[in-house]
Amino acid sequence: MFSRFDLTRWVDDLVFRTRVTALRAEGHVPALRERIDAAIAETKDILAGVPLYVNGAGVVPIAEALWTKGISLGTVMAFTMSCIALSIPQAIMLRRVLKPPLLALFFGAVTFGIVVIGFLFNLLPL
Repeated sequence: MFSRFDLTRWVDDLVFRTRVTALRAEGHVPALRERIDAAIAETKDILAGVPLYVNGAGVVPIAEALWTKGISLGTVMAFTMSCIALSIPQAIMLRRVLKPPLLALFFGAVTFGIVVIGFLFNLLPL
């Protein structure tokens, strides 16, 4: 229904200039290797995205909607955990009691754990 309204005019041009989007230009269907290379290059540009704060109860409906739409379980779990554990307010609160090296170690360890759990659950046949 919304596709009739040409809503893409309100999307920043940056979205359409990504490496992954460029792969599908002019009907080209990228091979797996091309998609992996583009995803790695895009990830290097973005580095890490830190979500805004979402409380545990507020992220459950979002996770359910993602799961219903077909997003893999590991990805949904990683998103849910990162929204709660790796938010900017979380960093601000922890900064009051942790010095920067320990704060960096905490965020690094939690990020690593979330990524590993996400990958492991994505490997499960569901």
